[in-house]
Amino acid sequence: MKRCFSLCLAAVALLLLSCSHDEMLDRLEEIKTVGNDNPTTALAMLDSLELDVRTESEYVRAKYDLLKIRLNDKAYIAHTSDYMIRQLVNYFNENGNIADRQEAYYYAGSVYRDLDDTPRALENFLNSLNCAENSSCCDSLMLRNTYSNLVYLYLREKAYSEAMEMAYKEIDNSKKIKNDVVCGFMHLGNAYQGKRELVKAEAAYDSAFVYIKEDKDDAYNQNTLFNLILNYTDIGKISKAEACFPLIKKEAFEHLSSSQCIALAQYYDSSEKPDSAAVYGKRALSDETNIHSMYDAAKLLFNMYFFAGDVPNANYYAAVYMTLSDSLDFGRRQELASTVNNRYKYHSDKKKEQQLKEDNERYEKTMIIVSACAILAFCLGYILYVKRRNHQLKEVVALQVQLQRVNDEGNELKAKLEKSLGELENMKSELLRVNKELADNDVVLKDKEKQLVEKINQNKMIVNLLHQTELEGVAEDVVEAIRQSSVGKKNMSAADWKQLFKAVDKLYPSFHEQLVDEMDNFNAQQMQVYYLMRIGLNPTQIMNVTDVPRVTLWRWKKKCDWILALAQQDRNK
Repeated sequence: MKRCFSLCLAAVALLLLSCSHDEMLDRLEEIKTVGNDNPTTALAMLDSLELDVRTESEYVRAKYDLLKIRLNDKAYIAHTSDYMIRQLVNYFNENGNIADRQEAYYYAGSVYRDLDDTPRALENFLNSLNCAENSSCCDSLMLRNTYSNLVYLYLREKAYSEAMEMAYKEIDNSKKIKNDVVCGFMHLGNAYQGKRELVKAEAAYDSAFVYIKEDKDDAYNQNTLFNLILNYTDIGKISKAEACFPLIKKEAFEHLSSSQCIALAQYYDSSEKPDSAAVYGKRALSDETNIHSMYDAAKLLFNMYFFAGDVPNANYYAAVYMTLSDSLDFGRRQELASTVNNRYKYHSDKKKEQQLKEDNERYEKTMIIVSACAILAFCLGYILYVKRRNHQLKEVVALQVQLQRVNDEGNELKAKLEKSLGELENMKSELLRVNKELADNDVVLKDKEKQLVEKINQNKMIVNLLHQTELEGVAEDVVEAIRQSSVGKKNMSAADWKQLFKAVDKLYPSFHEQLVDEMDNFNAQQMQVYYLMRIGLNPTQIMNVTDVPRVTLWRWKKKCDWILALAQQDRNK
């Protein structure tokens, strides 16, 4: 009786736990449904369950955390860490179903996209895509969004062929679920435009424009219309760009983003309306929250004023353009593009490798069966053949087998001997090469030591010259010492610079005042360069003393031709 009673209690406890488990999952699904349209409200609902969910099973807690990441993503709250999503991906890989893995990989891709980690974003979106394509009950809307995100990543890294492939799949999926077909055609047009196939790009943009005109949700497509204006302008279809304006609502022009201002600026520039183009270009340039739009705006304004012959404005925006160029890390973007292409190739090759592996396994099984049958048939035939032959033929066969064995052993010994000789030759060649490298390295080391001694002596000489001139107090000697030491590398201390400034001011009393009048502002390093230019040092000598990059020195030099003229006058005297 006691045993039966214990079993009943255990069954009731399991039933209650099961009901609680299912009830919490149902509540999470309800919140997910609310979040599809109102993620902010859904987040508040989810936060109210935080204490209750921590007493649930590990699976329920994982579903709660994944839903929180999903709602933040839908509310356009940028992710700042990948710690939680990494734990969730690992958990659902071991304990979740195919739908859980699809969702976990998708939001891992979203997290890394927000963190600008393009390779890992790409890898996770492709994993989510694999889960969806290998399942008959995947989330179709999430699948469409996966294609869309992949297109965005490939376009950003200039992998246009891959972007085009994903754009076609995005369009097909969007048509099936009847959701946002316009975005797919815009992505397809961007991919074709990147590959310079402008006719196909125009056709894709035309399809997007047709869907926009037929769509009753005008507010949703307002930003897309600005993108269409920009894209049509880029491919030279000004009349089609102009046809987009009647569909844009008046209030949309009152709150333009920097990217929309760029679209309008390029359109008006191509339409030969420079005043309007300048207005929107300057408006985009003033938005310091988007450095990429500022870069595009500065480039556009420079080109406008340059071709219009407005030299002062062209020079001003050229300087802004150069400053923004220095702020953008193009090398890092190219490195990421290369990494993205490698990751995509790895993923594609992995599929092919799996297919080849399966084909090879089938081929091996077939060959094993055929080989077994052939061996069996050969054995039966051989047995019949042996039975029909007499004893003499058996001896002949045995002698032939023995002769063949001896011959094979001789060939094997010969091959081993040749291999050993070849290895000895290789070792000899390697030994000669190593000896030669050691001799070359010895010569290089001696050259380096010689150069080091020369630089040390040179630095000692400049220090002695500077101290000597400090004692003598002769400005000409200070300048001459700097000129002599600028032939090689020289690191000057603050006291050395101070002595140089004092000597130049003594030789050329009006130079410092003229420098202040001519230049609006300059920093300490620019002042060092200008003083070295005043005593007649060439760019190579200046770089030896200051370590200023060649490009920077060239830009500063362009601003102060008058200093070079003064130095030239001194040399002529």
